[in-house]
Amino acid sequence: MKDQSVKMIYFDIDGTLREENSEITEKTKYAIRECKRQGILTCICTGRNMSSIQKDVQELQMDGTISGGGASIRYRGQELDRKTFPDKWLEEVRRLTKKEQIGLVLETQKNVYMDQRAAEIYQQLFKEKTKDCTEEERERIKRKNKYLYKNNMTEYDLNQEKTHKICIVGSRDLINEIRHQIESGCEIVQSVPFGKKWLLECLPTGCNKGNAVRYLNQQLGIEKAESMSFGDGENDAELLLATGTGIAMENGSAELKKIADAVCGTVQEDGIYKELVNREIIKER
Repeated sequence: MKDQSVKMIYFDIDGTLREENSEITEKTKYAIRECKRQGILTCICTGRNMSSIQKDVQELQMDGTISGGGASIRYRGQELDRKTFPDKWLEEVRRLTKKEQIGLVLETQKNVYMDQRAAEIYQQLFKEKTKDCTEEERERIKRKNKYLYKNNMTEYDLNQEKTHKICIVGSRDLINEIRHQIESGCEIVQSVPFGKKWLLECLPTGCNKGNAVRYLNQQLGIEKAESMSFGDGENDAELLLATGTGIAMENGSAELKKIADAVCGTVQEDGIYKELVNREIIKER
């Protein structure tokens, strides 16, 4: 099923290009190189901020980077668009989340800030994901992932850094209560189970991966049908819908797979590589 019409391919990172606990496979790296060799543009499309994009992903040297879930759009080193929360709205969210049972995470272009409650929840979930690892291995994974899961909220200065993403964690009931109070002033990207807790992820109004993809495609003169995307999470739904061909990872969200045009293998199964080979977009290695 040869497909020569693809001009741009968008890739989520975690669970798609790589796993949190392992780096990009050699065949996936080959697939990206082959796309570039054939003149197909490639673009990262991630919920991570710019400074937390892993080294092995940066080394792929893709043409574009959509970070913060769509908050920042870059093409060949130039930032084309950026969105952040209004200061007053953010301060109100911080006031609402000052409950002992709720954790708050703020993301800026350069940093990730967590309060004590959020740090504890993230640390616990990370330990569960890495239960077969030694402490030394855990620290190595943390460094490579660029997430330290520490209480550093007191270091955040609203006048110095603008926030483009917030994550709120706690019981499902408390999260739903908070959601009703803030959803009119933001874009709810996902509300999903998070270990034994619940997570609410919010971006500035109108900001999501799909809108960012449409913006970049328009800037580059690329039609929807000429673009393809790969993702795994619920926050990738808008991404897949914004491209002509949306591919979900086999171990991804059940809801995402329902809307995908196709499902490919997991990261460890070299799913991206095999899908591009099967579509005759790249040659077999």
